[in-house]
Amino acid sequence: MEFFIAIIENAPHLVDNKAEMIHKLVDCIFKLMISVDDDVDETWLKPAEGFQDRDSEQEVEIDYVKLGRKQITKVLSLTEEEGLEAYILSLIFQTI
Repeated sequence: MEFFIAIIENAPHLVDNKAEMIHKLVDCIFKLMISVDDDVDETWLKPAEGFQDRDSEQEVEIDYVKLGRKQITKVLSLTEEEGLEAYILSLIFQTI
């Protein structure tokens, strides 16, 4: 996704009048924001003896909602796509 946002940022003429492509990018960002793994690994069900809940030195968590919000904001600021705000609102209402 960062690649496509970089294209919009650095070569906006490539995405002018390409509403469908921008909508697909926004769709992907929303899917990332609300994604949850369906499969639960066995190691999660039966942690090893001595397992600690969180080791802040080794674990890096990515806040996909915050990341997605930043990407959506960037796409909105970089494009002059008419109706993009309405499209994003429709995705939000579908998600709720």
